[in-house]
Amino acid sequence: FPTRRSSDLAITVGIDKLLCVGQNCRHMYNAALHENGTGGLGVGYYTDLESLLKSLKIEIKEGDNVLVKSSHGMGFAQLVEALKEL
Repeated sequence: FPTRRSSDLAITVGIDKLLCVGQNCRHMYNAALHENGTGGLGVGYYTDLESLLKSLKIEIKEGDNVLVKSSHGMGFAQLVEALKEL
């Protein structure tokens, strides 16, 4: 997702939540909050992957559409596996 208009794009393609992880993603989180306000997209920020993994069952509900965008170097394969187990 681009840093601007990320919430509009997420809603357009049917994503339910935009969960940002790490300092490099903070700008995307802030932009989505600004763009979305109290709109239909859930937006969350986590400082690291471990924090997100601990909160997955709270953040992701059955039927949610989830897009994972990351690099393998960040260890996000763990996130994909955790999502499969929900």
